Amino acid sequence: MFGNYTMLDLPNCFALGDNGKCSCLKLDRGCLGTQCRFIISAEDLKERKAMLHMRLRKIGKCEQKHIADKYYKGSAPWQA
Repeated sequence: MFGNYTMLDLPNCFALGDNGKCSCLKLDRGCLGTQCRFIISAEDLKERKAMLHMRLRKIGKCEQKHIADKYYKGSAPWQA
């Protein structure tokens, strides 16, 4: 049991750990289940990352470098 839920009752979310806790939000009681506003399936996350990378490839090189330095420790995964 994970709070009021069993593992099978929990939503399909990329952040759901094997222990029934959210790996993104700091929650004392574990996953909020369907009440959570941040539920994102692994498939949706993959699609969102692909869309983000497409948008980042379209901006100027100087701005791409700035974003890579600030948020990706200098790497630019969208250029791969």
